[in-house]
Amino acid sequence: MEQGFSKIQGKNIAGAIDKYYERFLQNDSNIVFDDGSIELLKVEMIDVKTCSVISKLNWNEDLKFYFKFKLKNSIKTPLFNIIIMDKEQRPVALIERNNIHSKIGITKKEIEFFVTHKNVQLSKGTYSISIAIMKSSGLNPILRINDILPFQIIHEFENWQPFLLKSTYDINSYD
Repeated sequence: MEQGFSKIQGKNIAGAIDKYYERFLQNDSNIVFDDGSIELLKVEMIDVKTCSVISKLNWNEDLKFYFKFKLKNSIKTPLFNIIIMDKEQRPVALIERNNIHSKIGITKKEIEFFVTHKNVQLSKGTYSISIAIMKSSGLNPILRINDILPFQIIHEFENWQPFLLKSTYDINSYD
C-alpha cells in the first residue's frame, strides 16, 4: 500500500517484499569520512540486468564492479575494502581487499579498477555496497562511503538467511 492504494496484489509474497525494499533505494550516498585526498567518480555493476531502480543479478552468477576515483592529492595505491550490506544495512560480506599483485590503474589524477567475485551465493534479496579506503601504510582511513550502489539477487527460492550456499547431496558421504 502507498497513500491508500495497493501497489501489488497476489500470492507472490517475495515479489511484494522486493518491491517494498526497492522503494527505499532512492537515497543519496552517505559519506561517513573524507580526508579530501580521493573522490568517488563512478561505480557500477557489470554484466547485470538493470531496471530504473536497481541492478539485478541471478544467484550464482559473477558479481562484478567497476570503480573510478579522482585523486585530489598524490597518494600511493590505497587499500579498498568493499563491504556488502543487507537491506537492514548490516554488513554480511567483505570482498577481499586489493594487494600488491592487484591490477589497479593509477595515474596522477585517477584510479580505476574492476573487481569480481565468482559465483555469488548471497540469498535472494536486496543489498548494497559500501567502501572504506585506507592508506596502504598504517591503514589510516582516507574515505568511507556507505550505501553507494544497491543491487538485487534473484533466485526462485525464498530464503531469509544472507547466504544460500551451493551444495551437493549424495548417498556416499566421502566420495
